[in-house]
Amino acid sequence: PQTAAGPPLFPPDSPETALQRAVTWWTGSPPSPAQVRLFFNGLDTYVSMQTALSQACRSIQMEYYIYRNDAVGQPLTETLMQRSQAGVQVQFLRDGLGSRAFPRSQITRLQAAGVACRNFFPLRFPWLQPSLNHRDHAKIVSIDGEVAFTGGMNVGEEYTGSKLGPWRDTHLALRGPASRELAAVFAAHWQLATPEPSRPLTQTGSAAVSLRRSRLAQVRLGRVGSDERRQPDTLTPPHPDAAIWYNADIQVVHSGPRAAVQSVRQLYFLCLTLAQQRVNITTPYFAPDVDLMMAMKTAVARGVRVRLLVPEQPDHHLIGLACRTYYEELLEAGVALYVYQRGLLHAKEMTVDGRWAVLGAANLDIRSFRVNFEVCTVVYSEATAQRLTQQFETDLQQSTALTLADLRKRSFALRTAQRAARLLSPLL
Repeated sequence: PQTAAGPPLFPPDSPETALQRAVTWWTGSPPSPAQVRLFFNGLDTYVSMQTALSQACRSIQMEYYIYRNDAVGQPLTETLMQRSQAGVQVQFLRDGLGSRAFPRSQITRLQAAGVACRNFFPLRFPWLQPSLNHRDHAKIVSIDGEVAFTGGMNVGEEYTGSKLGPWRDTHLALRGPASRELAAVFAAHWQLATPEPSRPLTQTGSAAVSLRRSRLAQVRLGRVGSDERRQPDTLTPPHPDAAIWYNADIQVVHSGPRAAVQSVRQLYFLCLTLAQQRVNITTPYFAPDVDLMMAMKTAVARGVRVRLLVPEQPDHHLIGLACRTYYEELLEAGVALYVYQRGLLHAKEMTVDGRWAVLGAANLDIRSFRVNFEVCTVVYSEATAQRLTQQFETDLQQSTALTLADLRKRSFALRTAQRAARLLSPLL
């Protein structure tokens, strides 16, 4: 693999230095060196992850909000069991709501292979528990404390573009000391989770191993799902820099409802206030608080070009209604707003001045700021920021600019529905 040029050394009075100091204050962790690889589609992400997992020697930690038992999830599950049986310490953490459909039989098979399994705030009768609304939205894979994956993609066929149509997302791999920061976030979430109850392995569950192993080849060849006529990732063809690793400094920011500081919210706010020239934001859900809206409008007033890219329709209709209520205020303030047309947009990223970037699992909404357990990475690397900017420009070619005239054409019934949805935005 190629390696791009390293990150610059920042002057003491630079915005990057100010950001690093603030993040260090919140998290207690200064920047760590790493090499970063970017992914813009599911198939490349899963193939790279599968390869890294199969090479694990000491430990694997895997944490997902959504982990499906489908043509993507099954091969990964098989690899976890194989590495555990080879003596690797494997920990598997799933969210109790997002991964509630993950079969109990698969958990039993994982445990029988020696994998430690936990459920983050599992759903239990009578359902209305204090922790019900607090979900583990992180996506973390840590391998041997040396390689890690994080970003916007869960584990499921839809992220390959084969199930719901073209799917645009962003994920990244880290190697080097910074990957241990993600392992530390996993460890904190692991302590909050509930151990899965142990059950005996049935003959049916044991037989499923050989029946499903062949699905790995289908994932690698791009034939994902029952309908092989579908072509995954037609939206984002392989890019010639797919195997490039960028040298960078990394800081990992995580937050949750129990944290003293809303670190993810503070991170986005500070990035906007430190920006000097331009900010590009991509998010599937945009329902921020008053302070973040003010930061965006103030940045524009200072002469910063702020561009926001959102999907035509998010994967949750009610959230889409709520998000639309924020757009008019942004357009009036001078924020350039674009609506992605070709497929489903699920990437969560921000680039600032072409010099640093924020990527991760968190959306720009109140749920991510205050309710969920989230994780983001700050990547200090001009090469990485420029590659993300290039992808942003490519995405704009598949988008349309939203205008005030477009918004004001909405019917009274639609406006009413959107305002009603906004009242529920902290819960969506």
